[in-house]
Amino acid sequence: MRRRKSPLIRITLLLLMLAMSGFVGGSAHAGTSRLELKPILSGYQLPVAVTNAGSAGRSLFVVEQGGKIRIIRFAGGAYRKGGTLLDISDRVNDPTLPGNRERGLLSLAFHPNYKQNRLFYVFYTRNANGDHYGDAVVAEFRRNPSGSRRPSQANPASERIVMVIQDGGGYHYSGHLAFGPDDRLYIGLGDNGGQNDPLQNGQDLSTLWGSILRIDPGDPDGDGARGYSVPQNNPFVGQPGRAQIWAYGLRNPWRFSFDRESGNLWIGDVGQRNREEVNKARSNRLGRGAGRGANYGWSECEGSIEHSEDGDSNNDCDDHARPVYEYDHGRTQCAVTGGYVYRGPTSKAWRGLYVAGDFCGQMFAIDRRGDEKWSADSGVNVTSFGEDTAGRLFAVSVVSGKIYQVLMRGPRPA
Repeated sequence: MRRRKSPLIRITLLLLMLAMSGFVGGSAHAGTSRLELKPILSGYQLPVAVTNAGSAGRSLFVVEQGGKIRIIRFAGGAYRKGGTLLDISDRVNDPTLPGNRERGLLSLAFHPNYKQNRLFYVFYTRNANGDHYGDAVVAEFRRNPSGSRRPSQANPASERIVMVIQDGGGYHYSGHLAFGPDDRLYIGLGDNGGQNDPLQNGQDLSTLWGSILRIDPGDPDGDGARGYSVPQNNPFVGQPGRAQIWAYGLRNPWRFSFDRESGNLWIGDVGQRNREEVNKARSNRLGRGAGRGANYGWSECEGSIEHSEDGDSNNDCDDHARPVYEYDHGRTQCAVTGGYVYRGPTSKAWRGLYVAGDFCGQMFAIDRRGDEKWSADSGVNVTSFGEDTAGRLFAVSVVSGKIYQVLMRGPRPA
């Protein structure tokens, strides 16, 4: 006679099956849908960003915090290391030294016309003497021309300084760069402060810190004397404050992205002690303008709750743009890592979901309203996400030194 399994045994077997599928710790509504971080390459030194050059093909570019940009090529059905685009280790803060954990080479963005002009932009903190140590730099470089000795590389001497932001001696640089649907360069800056934003940079429009900036990075007159120009439709042009600011009230916007179809802006903003948040700003009917003039609340608010540790107990969070998604530190204790709305070709059922995570390894997918559709522990300390030209998603981990492809399986999470 066959003995029936007890309910406890059946539950144990079910949990074992879920664990083998990668769903222990996932949401109850994950169903048969799952997400996988598939390692494609390893051996990178402190990788903090991955992106594409905006032209045809599946090449990727990995930013190493110590000052190098590595090339990844897709050939023979596999991703392979393809050399170095740029090495500016000599002018970048060494992130392994005390006090430099958040400094170094932090991001990369290719000009929308990169195929023709070969221009790209980086954000780094510089290794300089005295008061300039740690200053944030946005710089332009030019890849060598075709037919030159090293056509896939850029000469470090081609650097043109676009912008320098003086370091306040704190942390939270963010340093993310991205060209928007309007072909303007957007620059993410954290509050550059210590605990509770002691300088109140998040709500101070006279400083660039704690904001997302919007500029035209092209050399205005061609002689290099002026590094950039300010678009006249920026929200604070002609008003007291800094005209470069597009949106403000951010603590540490560690990765933002524009939805390649709608133009909506998604921002992962790292919390302090209580909340991690994702903000969403809708674009106009032309697919532009997302986030213009928005105040995301820091340090008066942390997520949608009042941040009374700033010394003011009368903050009204309803006066600020509220997160589309947030979670408290009862779930994890780690900083959020902003992601992308998936628009890639390989997992059509997941298209339109915003995929992101945090540094503890938790991954999640939310819809356009901010409703969580899927979550699980990936087991990877994700530092940053990126896309290739077709919209495939990738991730890097500064801990493992690996590059991952983000693969979504099964039907759309419901």
